[in-house]
Amino acid sequence: MNYTIDACGAGQTIKQYLTRGLGLSRRTISLLKYRDRGITVNGEHKTVRYVLCEGDELNLFYEDFENTTNISPFLGEIDVIYEDDVLLCVNKPPFLPMHPSRGGLGDTLAARVVAYMGNPFVFRASTRLDRNTSGVVVVSKDRLVSANMAKLFADRKVDKVYLAIVIGNLKERSGKSGFIDYNIRRQNGSIITREATSATEGEGGKNSPFGASALTRYTVLDSTASHSLVVAYPMTGRTHQLRVHFAAAGYPILGDDLYGQASPVMARQALHACRLSFAHPATGEPLHIFAPLGEDFLEALHACGLKGWEQMGEVKQNA
Repeated sequence: MNYTIDACGAGQTIKQYLTRGLGLSRRTISLLKYRDRGITVNGEHKTVRYVLCEGDELNLFYEDFENTTNISPFLGEIDVIYEDDVLLCVNKPPFLPMHPSRGGLGDTLAARVVAYMGNPFVFRASTRLDRNTSGVVVVSKDRLVSANMAKLFADRKVDKVYLAIVIGNLKERSGKSGFIDYNIRRQNGSIITREATSATEGEGGKNSPFGASALTRYTVLDSTASHSLVVAYPMTGRTHQLRVHFAAAGYPILGDDLYGQASPVMARQALHACRLSFAHPATGEPLHIFAPLGEDFLEALHACGLKGWEQMGEVKQNA
C-alpha cells in the first residue's frame, strides 16, 4: 500500500505517521518492521525512526499469510456493489448469516466471500448485520485496511444509514424527525437479547448494569395510521441498537419477532442497511456505498401503503 507524504505528514517519524496518521496498532507496526521490505521510502528500506519529508513515497508491504481454515468456501451468489484492490462491499441478502455457527460448514456470507475471493482468504468484515437484516457489508482484503476501517468506526467517522418499516405512526411521537436515547444492556445475562434502560439511571459503560449509551436519529419519510417508513441514523454502534431502540420507543420494527412480533407482511425484520459513507482507508477519498432494496422489502412497502423512499438520495438504488 502506497502513501504520498503531504505537508501534514512531513517532519513525523514513520512510527508517528503510522500511529497518528493511519491509526495502526503496535502489533501491526511490529509485523511490518520485521517483514522483509515491510516498510520502504522511495524504494529503500527504512526503520520506523526515519523522518518523513514532503513528497516521500511510503510503501507498506503486507502479504496476508493467515488462512481461513475455519471457513469452508461456499459457491453462492454475491451481490458486489463496490470493489477495488483493498475493499469488497456487498449487499447481504436477508436470511443469510454473516459467519458459520460451528464447524465452518454451510452457507454464510463469509463462506461465499471466501469462495469469491479464492482460498486462502481471511474474512474481515468491518460491519456486522443480523442474519435477517439486509444491506451493505464492508470486507477488508488485508489486515492493514481492516485496522484503518476499525479506526474509522471507532472515531465515528462512518455515516450509517438504515431504512426501516416500524409499526405505528411515528410522526405522532415527535413529528417528522427525532432522537431515541436509551442505554442498551444484555437482558438477564443473555448472549443474544438486549434491552433498553434509561440513560439517566446511573454510570453507564460496556459492562455496566446500566448498559452502554446509545443514540439513534431518525427521519420519517411516510406514515399511515398503522406503519411508518423511517430513515434511521445510528450515532453509536450497539448490538441490535435500532431494533431495541424502536421497540423501546413503542414502535417495533415490522416482522421483528425478537423485540416485537412476527408479521404476515414480511418474513423478517424490515431493516435494511442502505448506505455507508466514509473516507477510503487507502486513498482518503470520500466513498459512498449504496445497497438497493430487496424484493421482499419493496413488497412490504406496497402492502403497508408506504411511499417516499425512492425520492431520497440517501437511500437511492445504484444507477
